[in-house]
Amino acid sequence: MVFITSKRSGEVNDYDHWLHSFLTRTTGELNGNFFDDGLHLWMPILCLLKHTKQGGDRVLKTINQKISIVLILLAIGYLIMSYRLPSYPYTPVDADVVPKGLGWLLIILSIFLFFSKNTETKEQRARRNIPKKEFAVLGAVFLFIFLYIWLLEIVGFVIMTGVFIFFCSWFLGYKKYKTNIIVSVLFPFFMYVTFSYFLKISLPQGILPF
Repeated sequence: MVFITSKRSGEVNDYDHWLHSFLTRTTGELNGNFFDDGLHLWMPILCLLKHTKQGGDRVLKTINQKISIVLILLAIGYLIMSYRLPSYPYTPVDADVVPKGLGWLLIILSIFLFFSKNTETKEQRARRNIPKKEFAVLGAVFLFIFLYIWLLEIVGFVIMTGVFIFFCSWFLGYKKYKTNIIVSVLFPFFMYVTFSYFLKISLPQGILPF
C-alpha cells in the first residue's frame, strides 16, 4: 500500500493509514488471499469514502449520494458471496457469471448515481415521506419475499415464482387477473428453461419432475 502524504506537512494521511490497516488486517485474517476472497470489491466504497473525507461538508448531502453508498455496500456483500461460489469445470457458463455481472453492474450504476448533479426538488422530497399505513404494505411484501425464499428449495422455482408474482401483484392492487395469470405462468417457465437448458445453471426443481 502506498501512502498519500499531506501537502502541508509531508506526514502520512490519517485516512490512508486507516485504509492500509483495514486492508492488512482483513486480508491477514483470510490468509492474504485478497482477490480470491473478493476483498478488492471494497475499493469502490473506500475511494468514495476518500472523496467524502476530502470534500468535507460538500458531500453526502444529497439523497442520491446516501443511496449510492448503501447500494454499493449491498453490492459488495453480494459480490463477496458471489466470488466464493464453487466453480464447475464442465459447464459452459459457470454459476457465478450472472451474480458477478449483476453485482458489478450495481456498483457501476451506484458510482454514477453518487456523482450525479441532480438536486432533489420539494416535490420529490414530499414523495419520500411514506405514510404510516404504507409501512404495513411494505411489511407484507417483505413477508411474501421471506416465504418465497424459504419455500423455494422445497416447492421449486417454477411454482413458487408463479405464486409469488400472482399474489404479490394482486396484493399491490393489480386487478387484471388474466394478464396476471399469464405472466405468472409464462415468466417462471421462460426463466427456468433459459437457465436450466441454455445457460446450464440449475434452479430448484422442487416437486416438479423436470
